[in-house]
Amino acid sequence: MMNDYIIAEIPKEAGFTQQYYRIGALKKTNDKWSVESPKQADIDKDGKNDWTAESFTCGKCHAPGIETGSPSYGVSCESCHGPGGNHVSATDKKGTMSPEVAKTSCNNCHESNPSKDDQGNYTANTHYGTRNYFASKHAQSSQLNQCLTCHTTHKANTSGSLLPTDNPTDNCVKCHAGKTFDLD
Repeated sequence: MMNDYIIAEIPKEAGFTQQYYRIGALKKTNDKWSVESPKQADIDKDGKNDWTAESFTCGKCHAPGIETGSPSYGVSCESCHGPGGNHVSATDKKGTMSPEVAKTSCNNCHESNPSKDDQGNYTANTHYGTRNYFASKHAQSSQLNQCLTCHTTHKANTSGSLLPTDNPTDNCVKCHAGKTFDLD
């Protein structure tokens, strides 16, 4: 979905509240492409919907290169690792990202400051809804290497998740051998 958006940078002097807006989306149906508006409203009150723009606040996480001027608009090395100069100038390349920096990098988009909803469930500030991870023994354990205990950083599995195995329960068995899991 993010790869289908048409984004426009708005000059500051234009007076808009955001710097970037979604002004369209590409849609493919069978072998034909079309451009659709991100939002429609009857702005001029003529009884017909007008093409309008939609805020592109999702770019901070889904297309960080747009705001930083990176040659790669999507999620790239510098999105998580910071400026590449640190790595280039380092003698020991492995030491350019500490576990604490890694945790902070993940939290830039995957915030770890949940709140409780009316039913007392923890809710993460992501698109994925309610998660109980933050209140779990995993989150409280000093044995885990934060996100990297269960997640990979550079290689997705066959379903596109940043997990080292295709079956999520196979990932759990690394620490919990002999247990059965129902992740649903």
